[in-house]
Amino acid sequence: MSTKLAAQAAVDELELAKADAEIAAKLVAQTEGDIQRLEAAVEDGDESIEAEHISAAESLSRFAKLRKAAADRKLVRAEEKSLDAKRMALKAEILREAPENGSHMIELLETFDAAARALVDAGAEHDAQLQGWRARMDALGIPNGTAERVDGMNRSYGGDLNIDDVTIKSAEVGNVFRLKFNQQMNGYLMPVPAENRDAYNVLDHIGKAY
Repeated sequence: MSTKLAAQAAVDELELAKADAEIAAKLVAQTEGDIQRLEAAVEDGDESIEAEHISAAESLSRFAKLRKAAADRKLVRAEEKSLDAKRMALKAEILREAPENGSHMIELLETFDAAARALVDAGAEHDAQLQGWRARMDALGIPNGTAERVDGMNRSYGGDLNIDDVTIKSAEVGNVFRLKFNQQMNGYLMPVPAENRDAYNVLDHIGKAY
């Protein structure tokens, strides 16, 4: 029997034990009530009540108490069995599902590693090309850090290349990873302020026309 089925069987057994214990408790209460009523009737002068009636009621009450004690012990054993079965079911579930979770996450991590490596390489290639463009612009006397332009071109203080209405930025892959990770962990719940939006979308602005 599987641990799951064993746990359910133990739960069913526990429910039956609870029902038996409840019935036994009611029987004890009933027999004790019978004794009290008989004794009260005798005290009130009911001569139809014989000693044998009270003795029989007391005997039945003692028997009911024995049955209740047995039902209570059975209930304790059933509770212990149910708890143990639940523990074993939990243990089996953890041992079954944790390795599957780990394997799945390893697969995702391997996919992430490959994508991250490709992004890092692409960013490095872009930044190397950008550096080369900067050097060539300097060699050609294109303004750096001023609003002046030559043939529609200049460089900003931050190193961006402004070509007509297009701004070429560094990839900043490290910042992209950090920001995307924070977005994922926060569930995209925090809106990006307009003044910071460029930083959060740096890849979108590598060669975007404004």
